[in-house]
Amino acid sequence: MLVPVALFIAIGFVHLTLWRWRKPQQEIQALFALFVLVPVLLGFALGLATDCGRGALTPIDCALALLLYSALAAAYVQTYPALQACSPSLYIAYWLGSQNTPVRETEIVGHFVEQGILQHRLEDLRREGFIRIDESTGAVALSTKGRFLARLFVVYRRLIGLEEGKG
Repeated sequence: MLVPVALFIAIGFVHLTLWRWRKPQQEIQALFALFVLVPVLLGFALGLATDCGRGALTPIDCALALLLYSALAAAYVQTYPALQACSPSLYIAYWLGSQNTPVRETEIVGHFVEQGILQHRLEDLRREGFIRIDESTGAVALSTKGRFLARLFVVYRRLIGLEEGKG
């Protein structure tokens, strides 16, 4: 099971290198392509030369290796947006820690607005195609892609037993 982990680490290094060189506009789609499509294409291209293709591993071993890689890649692609974005809770804790005196709740909200943190998150969602913003009215709506993602989260939260608005 070393091969799937090594492949994941290798693609992780490629990801970091590419993002340092030039960060793509649609990061989630690029991550999906890098962590899912590239290994699938490489797997097909090199399939005959692998242990699975030669029969050195059982079909179960090959399936388990695929499952391990898929789990690692899916976990990374799902958590990447949270890792690269500003977490409001962590940002509040960090900002409060940098203050010399206690801060009123209204000051925290004002600081968020002043720093444009919410605006950055809206721009991320728009750039990734999850929302549409009507330039004339400022109205924000989910796109088809955004509705799909939202439904996916609702189903997932129900599956793990979280009530709406809690968790």
